[in-house]
Amino acid sequence: MRKWVAALALATATWAAGPGDFAWDSTKRVTEQESSLVYSPFSARSALKLLYDGGATQLTSMCGFQAREEAVQPIGWQSAQAVFLGTGVTAPANYPAGVRSLDFTKPTACNEINDWVSRETAGHIQALVSRQDLPSSTALAAVSAIYLKASWLSPFDPKNTHSQAFFPKGEVQMMSQSNTFGLFHDSEFTTVELPYRDGQLVFDCCLPVREDGLAAVRQKLNPDSLETMWGVLAQQRAQVQLSLPKFHLQSRHNLAKTLSIPEPITLPGFNIGNTRIDVLVQQADLEVDETGTVASAATTAVVSRSLPESFVADHPFLFWIRDVASGTVLFSGQFCGN
Repeated sequence: MRKWVAALALATATWAAGPGDFAWDSTKRVTEQESSLVYSPFSARSALKLLYDGGATQLTSMCGFQAREEAVQPIGWQSAQAVFLGTGVTAPANYPAGVRSLDFTKPTACNEINDWVSRETAGHIQALVSRQDLPSSTALAAVSAIYLKASWLSPFDPKNTHSQAFFPKGEVQMMSQSNTFGLFHDSEFTTVELPYRDGQLVFDCCLPVREDGLAAVRQKLNPDSLETMWGVLAQQRAQVQLSLPKFHLQSRHNLAKTLSIPEPITLPGFNIGNTRIDVLVQQADLEVDETGTVASAATTAVVSRSLPESFVADHPFLFWIRDVASGTVLFSGQFCGN
């Protein structure tokens, strides 16, 4: 029987080294459509963390940020963050990421960001932002990149890779091997865990029992059940006749539309008042083959110049008229409607 294979997780021992709620909640939002895609919750959260470190406390509830977070120690993967500051914008003292000046009025401003991303992703992501993503009103762009190249602990033999039908239509190049893997059974899905050679990274493949059961499984899972499942996978091993597609995914996500971004945000650390995240985009690339996995992602949050403060006198208010030279109050009162 043909099965629907869904690679729902490519991560370290915890969801993208950050609080599980954001990683899983954002993954559910991104994967609502029934199409192949790859997304990095780590890269998305890291880009937003750069704004949080500049004073955007409005992002706390959405991302689960904490004033002190234990730094992730990458083994077998690497990440980098940078903030590109527009003219007249300054970074807070002791800011934890690299800071670069950039004139966003230049037509080539996007090239400088894309060149940085390309270097940090070994050339896999070369066009994260376009000129349209960086209007002249841009105050700053916070960018996060992640890259990994990991070999399977138990590689697949290319001689055992064959064309096979894939539900609901089409064919894939199916890799096969028989080996001992972590295995978790649920009434609606089975998850197998493939370790990479360095011992810290794993690839979890969550396969619905029903061929059309992807949406139901996605709805059933939550951060708590995922943590429980990962605990079992770390302990429970079984001999598995494994068949996994060989695939390459490239995705672009408009996260400003997908996620519930608070507006406005404030960035006092950058000497910016009320503002908003105009653009939040991610480019991701994932290739899985017989030898292992190459994956990269980059996310940028583009912030506009300060917005006017909002003041809507639509309820009773006090007023006074004063002479600023002498401080004399000439008139005072209140207005409660006509």
